[in-house]
Parts: sequence; structure tokens; C-alpha cells
Amino acid sequence: MIYAPFIFPNEEDAILPKSKRHLKDVNETYGEHMLKALGYAFTLQRLVPALIIHSIIPAFYTCTASNAMKGILGILEDKCCSDNEDNQMEFDFDAN
Repeated sequence: MIYAPFIFPNEEDAILPKSKRHLKDVNETYGEHMLKALGYAFTLQRLVPALIIHSIIPAFYTCTASNAMKGILGILEDKCCSDNEDNQMEFDFDAN
């Protein structure tokens, strides 16, 4: 049998129980969470052209990305992992 820790919910480090705990912590169903996360992803993706143009011509779109990200962060402020003690799978954007 192939061991897949994300499938077996009784494993301490399995992804399924961590996912269920996260959904409970943010008080969302799987579908709600997926739609919100995809909405944030599409919003951020739409900002890419504005950021590229702004990098070339700083006078254009001076606050577009900042305002959009502040809006997303304002929504997520109460839901983010501020008190999360779990070992999370996170991207390290500062890694060299």
C-alpha cells in the first residue's frame, strides 16, 4: 500500500485534518474558502499589468496595487494565521 499522509485523517501531520482545522478557524466551508482564495488570486493576477506598467512609468497606477492589497489584507486581518502554532506549508518570498 502506498502511504499518502494527506489521505489518512488520523495521522498527526496529515493535510486533511489541518485543512479541516483551518476551515473551522476561518469559519468557512470548503467551497466558500475556495471561491474566496480564487477571488484573491484573480484580483492579484489582474494587478500584474498595472505593476509592470508602473515599474516602467511610475506616474501611472501609483496606488492601484497598494490599494487592492490593503483591501485584501483588511479582509483577511481577522482570519490570517496570527495565532496559528501549526507548522505551515508557506512560501518564503525572502529566501535567497
